[in-house]
Amino acid sequence: MLNCNPASTPSETGLILEKEGTEEPVDETMYKKIVGSLRYLCHTRPDIEFSVGVMSRFMQNPREPHLLAAKRILRYVKGTMSSGILFPQNNTTTDEIEVAGFTDTDWGANKDDRRSTTGFVFFVEGGPISWSSKKEPKQGMVKEGEEVALVQSGRQPIWRFQSTHNIQVRKV
Repeated sequence: MLNCNPASTPSETGLILEKEGTEEPVDETMYKKIVGSLRYLCHTRPDIEFSVGVMSRFMQNPREPHLLAAKRILRYVKGTMSSGILFPQNNTTTDEIEVAGFTDTDWGANKDDRRSTTGFVFFVEGGPISWSSKKEPKQGMVKEGEEVALVQSGRQPIWRFQSTHNIQVRKV
């Protein structure tokens, strides 16, 4: 992987992976090491959170397409090693801190059990401070998936506001 070509995205658009298949099984230990290392990177790389979460679903009996998808994430990381979380200096004269949040769901795209994956990311002054992507514990309707994503992401700003208020975060 040291001399691999970098990928422009962590996963292919429209890629659907399934647990069962006729493809050749791969070394489970090697696959777990790759995904475990990528999981560790997710603590500082919100851009790979969703893709690594999908790869984590295939720790038992991984097959060739799963390994290829995991290696694509590694290729993406190689091509974006100079990227990082930045909090650019805001030159506005106001003392207010800019906060933005986004949430989404994939509407039951998991072919194995039709459960949705929901995710969110929150930014403060343009830099991500909190993110998550996870498979929902139960199957639901499309509208419910959006509502679950909103509720989960809605908890974050309340907690973040309380914690920043307690430590008196201000613009410098």
